[in-house]
Amino acid sequence: MKKHITLMLIFFFISCNNKNLSIEPIDKKFNFEGWQFQYYEISNYKNFSEEDLLNKLENFVKNKYPLQKYKNKNLIVFFYKKSIFENYKDDLNEIMDKDPDFGTIGKYRGNLIAKINYWKIDDYKKSYTRILFDNDDNQKMVRKDTLLIK
Repeated sequence: MKKHITLMLIFFFISCNNKNLSIEPIDKKFNFEGWQFQYYEISNYKNFSEEDLLNKLENFVKNKYPLQKYKNKNLIVFFYKKSIFENYKDDLNEIMDKDPDFGTIGKYRGNLIAKINYWKIDDYKKSYTRILFDNDDNQKMVRKDTLLIK
């Protein structure tokens, strides 16, 4: 038992010292089903300035969900703070019943770090919005652009 606890503590301290941003799906199966909402947990984000964090999340979304592939779909990607005390996965199916238009995991709003939207305006344009949140669900930084769809 002591060895098990010791190993857990070692992994915990190693993860605390990791300087790289970690992005993991909350539920791979849920994200794979292709809903307009995609959910991720992030850790080690406090090592970055707000500007750098938003840039890294933008790059992740652009690589994972290229505009050309999603040009006819609306897409919202949520990034929640990774926590060993929260199980976001349990609430994902409930979202589709309770909040299918907005997709936030309501009881974890304070853990929402960022949200990135691709929203179709018309056949030629898409709105692209990136938002960072504070712990009180207030917007800290917002970037909005209109992208041309080719």
